[in-house]
Amino acid sequence: MFALVNGTIFTMSKMGIIKEGIVLVNEGKIVGVGRKIKIPDEAEKIDVQGKIVFPGMIDAHNHIGGHAEAEDPPFDNNEWTSPVTPHVRMIDGVNPLDEGFQTAAKAGVTTIFCTPGSANVISGTAAVLKTVGKTISDMILLDPAAMKMAFGRKFPRPSSDIPYPATRMGTAAILRNTLIKTINYLKKKRKAEENPEKEPPEPNIGFEYLALVLQRKIPAHVHVSRADDIMTFARIADEFGFNWCIAHGFEAHVVAEELAKRKVPVVLGPIIYPNFHPDIDWSPEIAVILHKAGVKIALQSDGPAVFPTQHLPLLAAAVVRAGMDEWEALKAITINAAEIIGVDHRVGSIEVGKDADLVIFSDHPLKWRSKVEKVFINGKEIENLENRK
Repeated sequence: MFALVNGTIFTMSKMGIIKEGIVLVNEGKIVGVGRKIKIPDEAEKIDVQGKIVFPGMIDAHNHIGGHAEAEDPPFDNNEWTSPVTPHVRMIDGVNPLDEGFQTAAKAGVTTIFCTPGSANVISGTAAVLKTVGKTISDMILLDPAAMKMAFGRKFPRPSSDIPYPATRMGTAAILRNTLIKTINYLKKKRKAEENPEKEPPEPNIGFEYLALVLQRKIPAHVHVSRADDIMTFARIADEFGFNWCIAHGFEAHVVAEELAKRKVPVVLGPIIYPNFHPDIDWSPEIAVILHKAGVKIALQSDGPAVFPTQHLPLLAAAVVRAGMDEWEALKAITINAAEIIGVDHRVGSIEVGKDADLVIFSDHPLKWRSKVEKVFINGKEIENLENRK
């Protein structure tokens, strides 16, 4: 048990900012937050006067462990053998000892949404991971967290023999056709359960995972940028009735009202990487437009190869400079991200009952001189965790 005392607490909750506050932690959980918290005699007191106590930051779209920074394609997070691979799981392709996890953790990024790449129309299931652990089981916060899908621009395929769609029409048709096959699979399975004389369908793990999407148990997390692609996906989601969120979304502001009407969130970015696709608008102002339209946003690094995960606060600073309210920008790397990826009951803010994922900054998190001085994940200080080889 320990207590962080005398710090300025950015709770990222309705409690707002608490000056000279106390955060009490016991057995990896936050058990007290406020100015008048009784600290048990046995609790270690850590004086953080003059410091900022911040929730562990959350990168809502990331590939650490499945895509090494210096690696050439094909990456281990892209299963290139088919345009439809709902049966693959990101946790089966993650190396928990990848140094990217340690780098992220020491920078205060304590949770990531780790997802397959965008090579496929349907790419497989994503997971939410903590950034410490010797095995993937130690790190899982939520799995499956979503089904990754991808519309629009694709990377070149390793072989022309693989039957990938040649057009946007073909991409949409493949998704629709696969969802219809899933529905037929579920109908046949249900009939067999209701009538033992009916022959059940051959087990299909891909259809089982897609069933979670159609049953609204997990959302689709769709890589999409162009406004026309976004609306094509919106039509399909309306048709089949599933929940979804946008990853990247560089033209999402063009259809912001449509997204707000459907309550579709956007995991925007990365907004600092202008040469990756020169034809795409990477402007931080997109975040401001989406927020004003009522679209919930989170920010992403798409790390480790596209933008360094450890510099996630720079993305929040960029949208503040573009006109975003500072508190709202900080929410985009904390509580908004947690809500969008489905783990806000555990992380994303400093509240009683949540995991003790805490970052001590020397100054305001968005000041460029501010340093991360301490990081706690599940109540344990990073320096004391032996999660490397």
